[in-house]
Amino acid sequence: MYNLSTKKETPITTNGSASNPKIYENRIIWKDYRNGDIQNFSNSDIFVYDISTQNETQITSNISDGLTPDIYGDKIVWCANRHESENSDIYIYDLSTSSETQINGNESIKGGLAIFGDKIVWAEYHDEKSIIYMYNLSTSKKTQIATSSNQPYSFAIYEDKVVWAESHNSLVIYMYDFSTQKKIQITTNGSSPLEPVIYGDKIVWIGGRNGNSGIYMCVVSKEGQEPLKPVADFSAVPTYGMAPLKVLFTDNSTGGPTSWIWDFGDGINSKHALNATHTFTEPGKYNISLIVMNPTFGSKHIPTSKYS
Repeated sequence: MYNLSTKKETPITTNGSASNPKIYENRIIWKDYRNGDIQNFSNSDIFVYDISTQNETQITSNISDGLTPDIYGDKIVWCANRHESENSDIYIYDLSTSSETQINGNESIKGGLAIFGDKIVWAEYHDEKSIIYMYNLSTSKKTQIATSSNQPYSFAIYEDKVVWAESHNSLVIYMYDFSTQKKIQITTNGSSPLEPVIYGDKIVWIGGRNGNSGIYMCVVSKEGQEPLKPVADFSAVPTYGMAPLKVLFTDNSTGGPTSWIWDFGDGINSKHALNATHTFTEPGKYNISLIVMNPTFGSKHIPTSKYS
């Protein structure tokens, strides 16, 4: 764990058998193979660590428990196979009452579990299609929210929006808005996005371009719930002077751009730099342009005035 206030890193486990950590307020949960087989990723359990008390507690003891855990408030949810079949059940553990409840039967293979508030979302994999469900803890009602011909996984929820990844020809991220009941494709550029997460109107994921991986972000508009188009804009200091002149270009673009291409007007370009510094070695007037892109759209900005 890394504390942003104290800038201090603290080990929570040291046995080398932990994976898939999640955090909510003062509690950290994870999947642990200390009682199972980490080499074959089988027989894991779920543990919770209370940051305030520094106490660790084992939540599950069944050797089939521990798949896809998530936490919100006092509730921990996970998928488990306790019936020696491919199908799995969904369980919820209430930390306030130390009680476990099964909320869904084992009629299908499940994956991609996530919880936020009273909503639990997961996918069920069938022969011809996958179905994404939402279970409301307040009403005890299970509702189908979307379907797919692929296998959705890696779900994350924030308030009334849920995101996940699917495999088409390449990986693609989708979002479902409970308020509009619409499923929206977020990425289209074949960057093989992984592990999407969401907070507010921002979706973040791991993506790869040109053989390199990086962190990418998409800002979703509140009005139409569509990915925002970036609008390129920048400023420069200084804008005139004697050569050689060193100029700092600052990006002021909006719409959640994830890549930047600068053209300094002298035959030199700078790619994928949020802000850029460039030295003009020859006297003259230069047309500077900036192209910004996010995973869905692109935008170009050329100021009306020249830099001299």
